[in-house]
Amino acid sequence: MSAEAATGASTGVPDGDGVAPRGGGWDAGLPAPLGTTPDDVRGRLAGARIVVVLDDDPTGTQTVRDVPVLTSWGEDDIEWALDQGGPGFFVLTNTRSLSDDLAAGRNREVATACLAVFSTAIAFIWYYRLIADVGPVKSITVTLLVPIFGMVWGVLLLGEPVTPGRIAGCAIILAGCALILGIIRNPLRQRMS
Repeated sequence: MSAEAATGASTGVPDGDGVAPRGGGWDAGLPAPLGTTPDDVRGRLAGARIVVVLDDDPTGTQTVRDVPVLTSWGEDDIEWALDQGGPGFFVLTNTRSLSDDLAAGRNREVATACLAVFSTAIAFIWYYRLIADVGPVKSITVTLLVPIFGMVWGVLLLGEPVTPGRIAGCAIILAGCALILGIIRNPLRQRMS
């Protein structure tokens, strides 16, 4: 047995999976524990909608009860956790043994999955409320605007070019929405009546 293995020291060099064990004293720069009580947590969460805890080590989930703990974070998993009706849930990411880059990537992956579920749910709630408020014909304009928003996000986030064809397409979509909503009148319909 090597001296390193006998003392538990680590080289910090990632193995083939990108996992780099942390060496001794890794926590030296961390702040002191806060001494937070369960009542403090309950008080701070009063009125909060849903709390999602990304737990980097299984020991954190051992201190809770009546809270779902996910070990995978697909959209179906997150929807299941939300259906449990609790104040939140844990996602066991097991990132403690990963390098900083891999841990950050896994946390982004979990956050993206949560945002996908939350934003989809919110969008459906708003859409069905819109149908109830203004009717199905006018509500369809929301769906017609999707290509315009896709183009805008592509330009802003991906640096895609704004072309004359895209501008013309947006103008046609907006004109169609204006006709559906009655903002402009169809000149052909007026001549026919």
